[in-house]
Amino acid sequence: MLILFCGLPGSGKTVLSKKLANKINSIYLNTDIVRKRLFETPAYTNEEKDKIYSRMLDMADFALKQGKDVVLDGTFYKDSLRKSAVSIAKNNSEKYLIIECIAHEKTVKVWMQKRAKKKSVSDADFAVYERLKKEYYPIKEKHFIFKTDKTFSTQFNKLLAEIKKLKVEKK
Repeated sequence: MLILFCGLPGSGKTVLSKKLANKINSIYLNTDIVRKRLFETPAYTNEEKDKIYSRMLDMADFALKQGKDVVLDGTFYKDSLRKSAVSIAKNNSEKYLIIECIAHEKTVKVWMQKRAKKKSVSDADFAVYERLKKEYYPIKEKHFIFKTDKTFSTQFNKLLAEIKKLKVEKK
């Protein structure tokens, strides 16, 4: 199974996706980690972004071929990026779930200020959030919306139930 976390920077994707990956014992892939491994000093160009997503999707494809579940963590701000991930799942005859993490802008700003004070793999600040908010392509297909600034445990349990349902459908 392929689980794709997307959303604006600072929306809680990494916290949630890491927790889920650990809970379901899956491979966890994160664009920020891939970026740091590919580029010593990232320039955040479109070419770099394409290479990062391409590498991450190649790793996801490899893991799916090995029978592993995969959790992808990135903004996936373009529809084409999400479609590429979905096609990898389909090409491997795997179920997939798109999860969009959303939070109120004021909450994101506070979270990003806190994150800036501690070591984080993400370099995104609120200016990046504002820029990507303008570039973020809305998700048109069926997906799970996780409001990360709302009651976490209730939503997390609903998410686990959705994943379990998809896994049962696969069999």
